[in-house]
Amino acid sequence: MRCVIVLIVLVFTFGYLLIGAAIFSKLEADHEGETKQATIDNRAQFLANFTCVNRQQLEEFIRGIIKAYDQGVFASNETSTATNWDFLSSLFFSTTVITTIGYGNISPSTYGGQTFCIIYALFGIPLMTTALAALGEKMAVPINKFKSKVCWKKHKKTDHIIKSAVILGLGLLIVILVPSGIFSVVEDWTFHESVYYSVITLCTIGFGDFVAGQQDTSYRAWYRILVGLWIITGLAWMALILNQVGDLYKEMRTKTEVNYIKRGKATKRHSTHTPAQNGDHQENDVATEMPAVNTETNRL
Repeated sequence: MRCVIVLIVLVFTFGYLLIGAAIFSKLEADHEGETKQATIDNRAQFLANFTCVNRQQLEEFIRGIIKAYDQGVFASNETSTATNWDFLSSLFFSTTVITTIGYGNISPSTYGGQTFCIIYALFGIPLMTTALAALGEKMAVPINKFKSKVCWKKHKKTDHIIKSAVILGLGLLIVILVPSGIFSVVEDWTFHESVYYSVITLCTIGFGDFVAGQQDTSYRAWYRILVGLWIITGLAWMALILNQVGDLYKEMRTKTEVNYIKRGKATKRHSTHTPAQNGDHQENDVATEMPAVNTETNRL
């Protein structure tokens, strides 16, 4: 039975992947083509306007800009004094490493930095996972107390559903919607972009297309620290939700297995009793026929 459940889950997972691939391809492919064509047109227009620059020189310049951008250096502002590797900014980077978010906009570029990052991640990720699990358990205590109090005794299922919806709604409000509103103001993003960033971050996907704390402001370093604390709290909440979903899955699987075992026992019991019942019927038939035989004997 467990193999059947695992197979069903795998089929649904692969089906989900196929659906996602089809939808993403439909939504993004045309936009990618338009962006490529616009880039080609802009490059051709630049070479036509500045004839002193040839194609090879322009390509080398673009590669240099891209390389600097990949290392977290923005060449658009020559007067910027912001650094990504001061202590507080490095603390934010360390948070993204051991939480496995890894935005990708900043990464070690030296041999020593890359080597240390490997060792730091190998030890830090299990440590952070343990810490998030412990924090999630503490967050679960008041939630479980809230869920244990039955408000509608006659409708326990409805009571459970309503409480789960309240918990999920409050979590979304506190962990995603409120921070997204703050990001939309501080980062000058749309609210949709802020929600997108929050969800992508707390799911540890971390594409790196939107990263909080990139602007050169006086409060940049401390703002990143607050973002780091939000990330840890949000991940603990996500761990709590995943644990709740996991418990629900285990409960459903246990009920399914119990019902399967009960049906198996009932079928076995039925097959065991059927021959005996047939034997009883045969004995009754013989007993019924015996008086008739005795009667005929007496007449003779």
